[in-house]
Amino acid sequence: MNMSLGGANSSTTERNAFQTLANNGVLSIAAAGNSGNATLSYPASYPSVVSVAAVDQNNVKASFSQFNAEVELSGPGVDTLSTTPLANDPLVIGNSQFAANPIAGSRQTTASAGWVNGGLCTASSSTWRNKVVLCQRGTNTFNDKVTRVKTGGGLAMVVYNNVDGPLSAAFFNTATPPQPVTSTLPAVGISKADGETIIASLAGQTATVDATPSVSNVAYENKSGTSMATPHVAGAAAVVWSSKPTATAQQVLEALETTALDIDAAGRDNNTGWGLVQIPAAIAELQSQ
Repeated sequence: MNMSLGGANSSTTERNAFQTLANNGVLSIAAAGNSGNATLSYPASYPSVVSVAAVDQNNVKASFSQFNAEVELSGPGVDTLSTTPLANDPLVIGNSQFAANPIAGSRQTTASAGWVNGGLCTASSSTWRNKVVLCQRGTNTFNDKVTRVKTGGGLAMVVYNNVDGPLSAAFFNTATPPQPVTSTLPAVGISKADGETIIASLAGQTATVDATPSVSNVAYENKSGTSMATPHVAGAAAVVWSSKPTATAQQVLEALETTALDIDAAGRDNNTGWGLVQIPAAIAELQSQ
């Protein structure tokens, strides 16, 4: 089972569920997380789940890949050409286009108007009325930002990142744990560099925001994350297991770990676990058992 998902919260119920799956012969594999620190992410860090780190083209741990004592294996996860069911429409300002990702929970529609710089969008402004409001990521939640934009009479929101790279986001409330919510405004995320370009050189231009994801059966994107590395490892496990269907999940995992390419500190390490999966070697190891 591949799980390109995760979060900081664990629960006894979830832990027990994955242990039950393991007891019934299921090999569960999950992303170690993309926070770039030593914190634990779940479900990857449960004892019965295989935690997968991401490495780049040089077999070096990706800067975003979480590292801790639960990491077991690694897979390619930097600029990985990936199929995607969505081909997002760009943010258009004047004659310029910028890659944009609809914020999950935003209204799936289009809005076009002059744009205004809302800063961090921590407080509404009357100058936002009937405008596309550009907000910087940080300080308050995405949901709070879009609420401020709506209160100020804005037609749409564009959030630009406060760190390098594109912005993929979702609206959540402040409940414990946070719950997804929806907005009546279209909203998209763009990169830090694009946001700074818009502010520096595109004042007075009309902005068109399209938060409607376009379905595509042939779209590919270069994506990075432990969510890219995890399906590589899960797929490798499936191929290895298919060579000996009578093997147990534990035998398959041991074959993958025993034959993994050691690419960091000798033996198992917190950065890459036992190393990069090696399918032919793992098949030979499993066949020898």
